[in-house]
Amino acid sequence: MSKFRRPLVSTLLTLVSIGLFASLLPHTSFVSRSSSEVVDAIGPVWPDQSVEQVLDDVDIVSEVRIWAAAGHDRGEAPVVGSLLRGEAEEPVRQVKVPIRASKLLEPYVVVFPPYRPAPGEKLRLQLWVSTERGPERELDYHVMFGANKPGTGAPASFNRHTTDYGPLAHEFIWKGTGWQAALEGSTPDLARLTGALAAAGLTIAMTVLSHPLVSRPLRNTRRRMRIGFRYLASRVRAALRLSWDHGGVQAQPAQTSAGWRAFYVFPWLIPAFAILHYLSNNLLLFRPSESIALLVVSMAAVTAVFVALRLALKNAAVAAVATGLLGIAFFSYGHVYIALGDHADDRYLLGLGIPIVLGLLMFVRRRPEPAHKIGTILNFACLALVAVSTYRIAISLLSASSLEIREPSEGFAGLDERVAEAKVQFSGDELRDIYYIILDEYPRSGSPPEFDNSEFVQELESRGFYVAGQARSNYDRSSFSIPSSLNMEYIQDFNEHDQYTSPLLREMADDHNLGRIVKALGYKYLHVSSGYRYTTASRNADLVVDFKPSGRVLSGPDTTSPLLFETATRLSSRFTTTFLRTTLAKPFLSHEFSADRNGGSYDWSHPFWTLEMFDFLRAVGTRERPKFVFAHILKPHPPYSFDKSGNIAFDRSGWRDDHDPSVPSAFYGQLKYVNGRMLEVIDDILDDYQEPPIIVIVGDHGHLTTLRFDILAAFLLPDGGESAVYPSITSVNHFRAILDYYFGLKLGLLEDRVYR
Repeated sequence: MSKFRRPLVSTLLTLVSIGLFASLLPHTSFVSRSSSEVVDAIGPVWPDQSVEQVLDDVDIVSEVRIWAAAGHDRGEAPVVGSLLRGEAEEPVRQVKVPIRASKLLEPYVVVFPPYRPAPGEKLRLQLWVSTERGPERELDYHVMFGANKPGTGAPASFNRHTTDYGPLAHEFIWKGTGWQAALEGSTPDLARLTGALAAAGLTIAMTVLSHPLVSRPLRNTRRRMRIGFRYLASRVRAALRLSWDHGGVQAQPAQTSAGWRAFYVFPWLIPAFAILHYLSNNLLLFRPSESIALLVVSMAAVTAVFVALRLALKNAAVAAVATGLLGIAFFSYGHVYIALGDHADDRYLLGLGIPIVLGLLMFVRRRPEPAHKIGTILNFACLALVAVSTYRIAISLLSASSLEIREPSEGFAGLDERVAEAKVQFSGDELRDIYYIILDEYPRSGSPPEFDNSEFVQELESRGFYVAGQARSNYDRSSFSIPSSLNMEYIQDFNEHDQYTSPLLREMADDHNLGRIVKALGYKYLHVSSGYRYTTASRNADLVVDFKPSGRVLSGPDTTSPLLFETATRLSSRFTTTFLRTTLAKPFLSHEFSADRNGGSYDWSHPFWTLEMFDFLRAVGTRERPKFVFAHILKPHPPYSFDKSGNIAFDRSGWRDDHDPSVPSAFYGQLKYVNGRMLEVIDDILDDYQEPPIIVIVGDHGHLTTLRFDILAAFLLPDGGESAVYPSITSVNHFRAILDYYFGLKLGLLEDRVYR
């Protein structure tokens, strides 16, 4: 191989090796535990019957592969997969799996949000054939489930009767890096690892062969062979009287550039544009101040990369273009991923993208003159892009609507002094924990008249709650009701479009009077994130609990190091987290089991988010006392993800009204499920306290268009606090009454009004 081809081949092999190694970095699915293939079947399993399997020695359950088939002439059969824990077999995860009609058993993957059983916790997998298709066709369909040979795992049971068959779950599928998958024996990942090692081995071999100690003897051998070949060729030409004219062009030495004196700003403008552009499109979700820390860190990172490349490459233009190229690759990765849609795969994007970028860097390195021209063009282009994004942000902030707080001074004059006096009267142990739970679109019983929620009301009253029988919200939509309730003030001069365009509404929900007051009284503020734009987080909160497919994410101040916390919180803010999902950092962030493709968190409407919120509220207990806990649960608001039994519909349309004929509509079915979960939350909270805390459970607005102001309002107010509230109380006065009764803040009550 000529000396001109050897570096090219070596470079290509190096890039291939790097690409294959990079493709092993993202997370992928692989089988972490498996049993023998299906050899028999259990069934038929008719509607309202089930098969179960005990899951022994399972660390985490995420995806389980089963085999099943519906009766081939009966149509598709709905099956609900559940993870049951404990002797009471309480469902902790549920998913719906439609089983196709087939003559043969087919594989299905049951995908649960990851669940890690506690040490010693008994866990079962249940596959229940749903009666969803209705009682009139109850016996029209059945399902057969595949099983293994006896002795290959935990035995299955049919309607709680143990069978002679082995396990139902044939494979437990986990997610990890491609390296883990390759070591576990995953064929595609093992093939890429083998290819990467082979390409790296060839590169090393070529490097070794080019070393003088090795190449000199080889060159001598090749020289002797060429001499012999030329001698033979000359004899043949002489014999044939042929003329062999060698033509060629003398290689000219490459002209070196003296370099240009120019100032390149585009490497810093590329991340600035990426961040500002993302912010300008999401101003209702994030504050501009949330981007400052990320901008500073990005500028510092670009400076470090540019200085390093400038020292290494000895040319400012080449270093600037190389830095800009790295910036473009880093900040555009997530957008390319989203643009590819269903064809996107981190493994292939990294495997192809990284070698291409490295190849371009090697190309730019040897061409300083084009680099200077490219840098000049990018300077102007990036300046224009940053200017456009900055203009959009400025216009949005300057054109904030004319919303004003009505009666802002009533009850709040001199409040700081009254709060300070109240704080002196109470020690931390004397303050009762406060739970403020808003259930979205939760109506009051009897509104409409045919809606009878009296059973739930009676359950609340039996636990000591006062339920306001004529409670109303002041506004008929969350975007006005929640900011007004949290600030205990009315909003003036609003219109329908302000909920989408006004930064002031977001600011009111983010930095609210109630949060400031309870913190000044000595409470720790724990904010349970909802995913909804007005209650995702709060600037007042000491701790924000967010929910992602990989688990709960906590962020909050460290009181021992306020300055460090302030920096850390901004760096770990929701803006930073969601923005990084649009960059090359995306494949290396936490696992994504069921998240939307455009973000790491669940969508606000995802049923798993609701389940996580209920689970967290049940477990929060007496830690961090005294504490104020705020949670906005986006149910029973549509989509109707849950039926009355907790079966889950994952599509955005949710269950239809004809899903369960035992309830008037899918809304009421979901509401019944929410009732049951709320009673569990209340019971678990009360079990943790010797003296009951303050609990406020309210709707932000009602359900039907004509009754959107009639809401549930339930108050657990110990020590006679129920005397402070009254049947027709509206949302703006809930915490005015509570704070006045327990702390003597003299906020006073506003006139109860509704704004249509």
